[in-house]
Amino acid sequence: MSSMNFIGYLRDIRCLKEGYRKTLFFCRKLAKAILVIFIFIMIVLHGLLLTYKWVNPPLTNMMLVHWWQSGREMPLHFLKKHWIPLQDISPYIKIAVLNSEDRYFFKHKGFCMKSMIYALKQDFIHHNKVSSSTITQQTAKNIFLFPRQSYLRKLLELYFAVILEIIWGKDRILEVYLNVFELGYGVYGIENGTQHHFSKPASRLCFDEACLLAAILYYPKTLNPLNPTNYVYYKASCAFKRGLSTAKKQHTNFPYLSGKCGLQ
Repeated sequence: MSSMNFIGYLRDIRCLKEGYRKTLFFCRKLAKAILVIFIFIMIVLHGLLLTYKWVNPPLTNMMLVHWWQSGREMPLHFLKKHWIPLQDISPYIKIAVLNSEDRYFFKHKGFCMKSMIYALKQDFIHHNKVSSSTITQQTAKNIFLFPRQSYLRKLLELYFAVILEIIWGKDRILEVYLNVFELGYGVYGIENGTQHHFSKPASRLCFDEACLLAAILYYPKTLNPLNPTNYVYYKASCAFKRGLSTAKKQHTNFPYLSGKCGLQ
């Protein structure tokens, strides 16, 4: 190898080392920036979590994401909900939603390990997505997180669900959930949902209507309790039968029924 070629070879090595140093420096700066942003976001979310124990959230992350994805066609003030305290919400709605979405809500600590293991098996073995979220997890997702499915979001969802159980308690979690869940395009909260679908306040909803309303929670933009599919009837019937069974076991009067929904 000539001296000129050798010098050129050394220059190439020096350039590679310099490029490597610059790349490493940039990656470190980027990692630090991402960490700082993540810590800032977590501080803000924890601040909101504490605030929302006493203050009703005016908007949620899920509302803002859906509003942005829809092209901002609907003014933000249209997303505002008519907030109803838990004690003023019809017991039939609570029974229907709990039996449809989370039968063991008052027994678990924010998540159900058996459901999570089953969902993981379905995902890894059969490549089938199965929901394992409790009402607490859904509340955490609606208020603080994003709709995109990923294991990162699931981990954050679990974390916030445990914190919600500790700080908020069951009654506050259920109250917030009923007042922020989606029941149609741009329709959020139980009062807006009952007015939109049944033209009556939530306090006047009967049990079979509440079961049909709870049955559309998984696909609120495409399903309609007034024009129910087989899926909606199945979900509503399951919640309906569980509610009546519980009423019999507790020797209480049967919930008020309209007799028009075909669930008997």
